[in-house]
Amino acid sequence: MVNNMILQNEFNKTLKKFDELESFRNDIWDKCLNLINKGYEYEAYSLLLATWNFAYFRYIIKEIKPIDLQSAITETNPIFKKLKNKKFEDVDFENDLELREDISKIYNIFCKISKQTGASKMMALKNPNLFVMWDTQIRKKWKIKNKATSKDYLEFLIKMKNEFKKINFTNVKKPIAKAIDEYNFIAENKKTNKHQTKID
Repeated sequence: MVNNMILQNEFNKTLKKFDELESFRNDIWDKCLNLINKGYEYEAYSLLLATWNFAYFRYIIKEIKPIDLQSAITETNPIFKKLKNKKFEDVDFENDLELREDISKIYNIFCKISKQTGASKMMALKNPNLFVMWDTQIRKKWKIKNKATSKDYLEFLIKMKNEFKKINFTNVKKPIAKAIDEYNFIAENKKTNKHQTKID
Protein backbone atom coordinates (compact mmCIF):
# COMPACT_ATOMS: atom_id res chain seq x y z
CA MET A 1 0.00 0.00 0.00
CA VAL A 2 1.12 3.52 -0.70
CA ASN A 3 0.13 5.06 2.62
CA ASN A 4 -1.04 3.89 5.98
CA MET A 5 -4.75 3.30 6.08
CA ILE A 6 -6.79 6.50 5.86
CA LEU A 7 -7.92 7.81 9.25
CA GLN A 8 -11.55 8.64 9.95
CA ASN A 9 -10.96 12.18 11.23
CA GLU A 10 -8.72 13.04 8.29
CA PHE A 11 -11.32 11.64 5.91
CA ASN A 12 -14.15 13.69 7.40
CA LYS A 13 -12.17 16.95 7.34
CA THR A 14 -11.12 16.42 3.73
CA LEU A 15 -14.68 15.81 2.55
CA LYS A 16 -15.78 19.02 4.24
CA LYS A 17 -13.03 20.87 2.40
CA PHE A 18 -14.20 19.45 -0.93
CA ASP A 19 -17.75 20.68 -0.31
CA GLU A 20 -16.41 24.17 0.41
CA LEU A 21 -14.19 24.37 -2.68
CA GLU A 22 -16.25 22.48 -5.23
CA SER A 23 -19.82 23.67 -4.63
CA PHE A 24 -20.40 24.54 -8.30
CA ARG A 25 -19.06 21.31 -9.74
CA ASN A 26 -20.95 19.39 -7.08
CA ASP A 27 -24.12 21.10 -8.28
CA ILE A 28 -23.27 20.16 -11.87
CA TRP A 29 -22.66 16.56 -10.76
CA ASP A 30 -26.13 16.43 -9.22
CA LYS A 31 -27.66 17.83 -12.39
CA CYS A 32 -25.82 15.23 -14.47
CA LEU A 33 -27.19 12.51 -12.19
CA ASN A 34 -30.70 13.86 -12.64
CA LEU A 35 -30.29 13.86 -16.41
CA ILE A 36 -28.97 10.31 -16.54
CA ASN A 37 -31.69 9.03 -14.20
CA LYS A 38 -34.30 10.53 -16.53
CA GLY A 39 -32.78 8.81 -19.54
CA TYR A 40 -30.90 11.78 -21.00
CA GLU A 41 -27.61 9.93 -21.07
CA TYR A 42 -26.08 11.67 -24.05
CA GLU A 43 -26.70 15.07 -22.45
CA ALA A 44 -25.53 13.90 -19.03
CA TYR A 45 -22.22 12.51 -20.27
CA SER A 46 -21.58 15.58 -22.43
CA LEU A 47 -22.16 17.98 -19.54
CA LEU A 48 -20.05 15.83 -17.23
CA LEU A 49 -17.07 15.75 -19.57
CA ALA A 50 -17.29 19.48 -20.24
CA THR A 51 -17.19 20.32 -16.51
CA TRP A 52 -15.50 17.43 -14.72
CA ASN A 53 -12.97 16.55 -17.41
CA PHE A 54 -12.57 19.97 -19.00
CA ALA A 55 -8.75 20.06 -18.99
CA TYR A 56 -8.69 17.24 -21.55
CA PHE A 57 -12.13 17.65 -23.10
CA ARG A 58 -11.38 21.08 -24.54
CA TYR A 59 -8.69 19.55 -26.75
CA ILE A 60 -10.81 16.81 -28.29
CA ILE A 61 -14.29 18.35 -28.42
CA LYS A 62 -13.98 18.91 -32.18
CA GLU A 63 -12.94 15.29 -32.70
CA ILE A 64 -15.81 13.61 -30.86
CA LYS A 65 -18.54 12.36 -33.17
CA PRO A 66 -22.10 12.22 -31.82
CA ILE A 67 -22.55 8.73 -33.25
CA ASP A 68 -19.51 7.46 -31.32
CA LEU A 69 -20.85 8.69 -27.98
CA GLN A 70 -24.30 7.28 -28.72
CA SER A 71 -22.79 3.95 -29.74
CA ALA A 72 -20.82 3.81 -26.49
CA ILE A 73 -24.01 4.46 -24.53
CA THR A 74 -25.89 1.74 -26.43
CA GLU A 75 -23.07 -0.76 -26.03
CA THR A 76 -22.50 -0.20 -22.31
CA ASN A 77 -26.09 0.02 -21.12
CA PRO A 78 -26.72 -3.75 -21.02
CA ILE A 79 -23.57 -4.18 -18.91
CA PHE A 80 -24.56 -1.34 -16.59
CA LYS A 81 -27.93 -3.02 -16.18
CA LYS A 82 -26.17 -6.13 -14.86
CA LEU A 83 -24.23 -3.99 -12.40
CA LYS A 84 -27.15 -1.83 -11.31
CA ASN A 85 -27.34 -3.13 -7.74
CA LYS A 86 -23.61 -3.55 -7.20
CA LYS A 87 -21.98 -1.40 -4.52
CA PHE A 88 -18.33 -0.58 -4.00
CA GLU A 89 -18.35 -1.64 -0.36
CA ASP A 90 -19.92 -5.05 -1.08
CA VAL A 91 -18.23 -6.40 -4.20
CA ASP A 92 -14.98 -8.31 -4.64
CA PHE A 93 -13.03 -6.51 -7.35
CA GLU A 94 -10.17 -8.97 -7.02
CA ASN A 95 -11.87 -12.37 -7.31
CA ASP A 96 -15.21 -11.83 -9.01
CA LEU A 97 -14.14 -12.66 -12.56
CA GLU A 98 -17.46 -11.79 -14.17
CA LEU A 99 -17.46 -8.40 -12.47
CA ARG A 100 -13.88 -7.76 -13.60
CA GLU A 101 -14.78 -8.62 -17.17
CA ASP A 102 -17.82 -6.32 -17.15
CA ILE A 103 -15.83 -3.42 -15.71
CA SER A 104 -13.06 -3.92 -18.27
CA LYS A 105 -15.55 -3.85 -21.15
CA ILE A 106 -17.15 -0.60 -20.01
CA TYR A 107 -13.82 1.05 -19.29
CA ASN A 108 -12.39 0.15 -22.69
CA ILE A 109 -15.47 1.43 -24.53
CA PHE A 110 -15.51 4.77 -22.70
CA CYS A 111 -11.73 5.18 -23.04
CA LYS A 112 -12.23 5.51 -26.79
CA ILE A 113 -14.41 8.56 -26.11
CA SER A 114 -12.67 10.29 -23.23
CA LYS A 115 -9.43 8.48 -22.30
CA GLN A 116 -8.73 7.05 -18.86
CA THR A 117 -9.84 9.95 -16.67
CA GLY A 118 -13.07 10.64 -18.53
CA ALA A 119 -13.90 6.93 -18.68
CA SER A 120 -13.87 6.64 -14.89
CA LYS A 121 -16.07 9.73 -14.57
CA MET A 122 -18.62 8.42 -17.06
CA MET A 123 -18.69 5.07 -15.25
CA ALA A 124 -19.15 6.75 -11.87
CA LEU A 125 -21.99 8.89 -13.19
CA LYS A 126 -23.87 5.85 -14.48
CA ASN A 127 -23.27 3.85 -11.31
CA PRO A 128 -22.02 6.16 -8.52
CA ASN A 129 -22.43 3.38 -5.96
CA LEU A 130 -19.79 1.21 -7.60
CA PHE A 131 -17.10 3.22 -9.39
CA VAL A 132 -14.42 5.55 -8.01
CA MET A 133 -13.15 8.30 -10.30
CA TRP A 134 -9.52 9.18 -10.85
CA ASP A 135 -7.34 11.67 -12.71
CA THR A 136 -3.66 12.06 -13.55
CA GLN A 137 -2.58 13.20 -10.09
CA ILE A 138 -4.62 10.54 -8.32
CA ARG A 139 -3.04 7.84 -10.48
CA LYS A 140 0.36 9.28 -9.63
CA LYS A 141 -0.45 9.26 -5.91
CA TRP A 142 -1.37 5.58 -6.01
CA LYS A 143 1.61 4.72 -8.26
CA ILE A 144 -0.45 3.75 -11.29
CA LYS A 145 0.85 4.52 -14.76
CA ASN A 146 -0.94 7.41 -16.41
CA LYS A 147 -1.82 5.58 -19.64
CA ALA A 148 -3.87 3.25 -17.56
CA THR A 149 -5.52 0.09 -18.88
CA SER A 150 -8.67 -1.55 -17.58
CA LYS A 151 -6.46 -3.84 -15.50
CA ASP A 152 -4.86 -0.78 -13.92
CA TYR A 153 -8.29 0.63 -13.10
CA LEU A 154 -9.31 -2.64 -11.45
CA GLU A 155 -6.11 -2.57 -9.39
CA PHE A 156 -6.97 0.98 -8.36
CA LEU A 157 -10.42 -0.13 -7.17
CA ILE A 158 -8.81 -2.90 -5.13
CA LYS A 159 -6.39 -0.39 -3.57
CA MET A 160 -9.29 1.89 -2.68
CA LYS A 161 -11.10 -0.98 -0.98
CA ASN A 162 -8.03 -1.77 1.09
CA GLU A 163 -7.14 1.81 2.00
CA PHE A 164 -10.63 2.93 2.98
CA LYS A 165 -12.04 -0.29 4.45
CA LYS A 166 -11.98 1.04 8.02
CA ILE A 167 -13.83 4.26 7.16
CA ASN A 168 -17.28 4.59 8.68
CA PHE A 169 -19.35 6.49 6.12
CA THR A 170 -23.11 6.83 6.53
CA ASN A 171 -23.94 9.87 4.41
CA VAL A 172 -27.21 9.04 2.64
CA LYS A 173 -26.70 11.80 0.06
CA LYS A 174 -23.56 10.35 -1.51
CA PRO A 175 -22.06 6.87 -1.82
CA ILE A 176 -18.69 5.91 -0.38
CA ALA A 177 -17.23 5.61 -3.90
CA LYS A 178 -17.93 9.30 -4.56
CA ALA A 179 -16.60 10.27 -1.12
CA ILE A 180 -13.32 8.45 -1.82
CA ASP A 181 -12.90 10.42 -5.03
CA GLU A 182 -13.47 13.68 -3.15
CA TYR A 183 -10.86 12.69 -0.57
CA ASN A 184 -8.31 11.74 -3.23
CA PHE A 185 -8.89 14.95 -5.18
CA ILE A 186 -8.41 17.30 -2.23
CA ALA A 187 -5.56 15.34 -0.67
CA GLU A 188 -3.55 15.32 -3.90
CA ASN A 189 -4.23 18.96 -4.83
CA LYS A 190 -3.21 19.98 -1.31
CA LYS A 191 0.19 18.37 -1.90
CA THR A 192 0.75 20.04 -5.25
CA ASN A 193 -0.74 23.39 -4.14
CA LYS A 194 -2.95 23.30 -7.20
CA HIS A 195 -6.70 23.21 -7.38
CA GLN A 196 -7.44 21.97 -10.85
CA THR A 197 -8.08 18.83 -12.81
CA LYS A 198 -5.04 17.52 -14.66
CA ILE A 199 -4.93 16.66 -18.33
CA ASP A 200 -4.86 12.94 -19.19
